[in-house]
Amino acid sequence: MRIISSVISVLDFSKKPAWSLPNVPSLGAAKVGTPLSPVSWNLALPIFCNPNSLTKSARAILPTIFLVSNPYVASIVPSLSKKINYKFYDLDDYIEIKEGKKVSDIFDQENEVYFRKIENKYLDQLSSKNEKKIISTGGGTPCFENNLEIILNSTNSLSIYLKANVNTLVKRLKNSIAKRPLISHLKDDEDLRDFISKHLFERSFFYEKSDVKIITDDIEVNDTIKLINELV
Repeated sequence: MRIISSVISVLDFSKKPAWSLPNVPSLGAAKVGTPLSPVSWNLALPIFCNPNSLTKSARAILPTIFLVSNPYVASIVPSLSKKINYKFYDLDDYIEIKEGKKVSDIFDQENEVYFRKIENKYLDQLSSKNEKKIISTGGGTPCFENNLEIILNSTNSLSIYLKANVNTLVKRLKNSIAKRPLISHLKDDEDLRDFISKHLFERSFFYEKSDVKIITDDIEVNDTIKLINELV
């Protein structure tokens, strides 16, 4: 795996109960099933563990993986899904199938309040499916209704925040503006940058509660897949 040079913050685990991930052989010195501590993490890797998740027990089986907030999920999931043999659900795609119309049409014909209500319903529905699955959420999903509670408290689940800075998100989003209702009205990269900056400021509180954060700015898609694969 290519080593990333960026320095990653590691939390103080000294006053937290031990937490075990089922499989983290390349993320540091810890063996499978052993508690993770600061010294267990390879600081050169762009990965970060949330201490709020330390109360979760070790997971021998992970029926559900939530991928939170990153427009390049689409480039990750086909290979990841095949590699770990999990079914993939894009929440927006699932909503479109169930509602029989595009998300953009739902926004146009109804409103965002209506969309957030059905988004909550279908997230709960997907998370309850009795199968191994990856659920990719929209950027706003964790911030509305009780969606964050569903993501964090689903039985034997792992939530992964695929983090990127504003510049990276502008590059990844600018070619798909027309497909995204909340940004389809933006005229240029500067407008997009302002929109992303504002929403990251408002939403980061929710994103950062994920079990694991992977910083994706300087990491290749294949390396992101490898990191996630190590976690399951």
